[in-house]
Amino acid sequence: PHIILGMEKEDYGLLDRVVCVSAFSRNQQIEYGIDEQKIHVIPNAIEPNIFHWNSRIQRSTKRYVFAGHINYHKGVHLLLEAFEHALTKTPDINLDLYGENQAWSKADPGYDQLSKRNFLDSEERIDWSQVTKCLPQIRYHGEISHHDLASVFQESGFCVNGSWNPETFGLISLEAQACGCFPILPNFGGFPETPQRFCPRFFFEPRNSASLKKILTTVQKIGKSPISALRRRLVAFFARMHAWSD
Repeated sequence: PHIILGMEKEDYGLLDRVVCVSAFSRNQQIEYGIDEQKIHVIPNAIEPNIFHWNSRIQRSTKRYVFAGHINYHKGVHLLLEAFEHALTKTPDINLDLYGENQAWSKADPGYDQLSKRNFLDSEERIDWSQVTKCLPQIRYHGEISHHDLASVFQESGFCVNGSWNPETFGLISLEAQACGCFPILPNFGGFPETPQRFCPRFFFEPRNSASLKKILTTVQKIGKSPISALRRRLVAFFARMHAWSD
């Protein structure tokens, strides 16, 4: 068998099988003209030796975490705007960001709002010293390993994803859940397919900071006991499922 990563539309008939990671991606392939009988969905999985529950680590439900590239595609400007507004309602929450701090272009959504607040440095990357100066509850930590990221998920209450564009799946959502960290996701693309059994559905309207702010504050009103019970059931579910070996 041959694995083809890219081809022209006129060659689609040569395909025997197309593998997608989500129903959203499958529907896209059908729209592109690929025979739906040839398309198979195999969802993403996790590495359970890395991403798992750790009962020895104390978790803070006030801590939100973002993991991914720091750019407009991941909606980082949306996160900053929504989180700043959420702080007026819940000033004791925190946001920690991890990932490569990439340059923004003037055509990027969010560029103007970052520039006006002097949140961009001379290389057009977010100047996190300026952000933290204005918003001490927001901290950027740079790039970290998968093992360190798992520890962050084990310590955090929620993993928030502000993606500006729909994505095929969203592996970070699974990795966070395996560690007992609930995802907060935009309600489009493959994201709605990622919350697993026992995981609350925390969705917000895509590209809508007001909708995201509402979720950020609403989750803080949920009782600690039911949330803790759901976390335990969720990680028990992941202990049996969603390994790459499956």
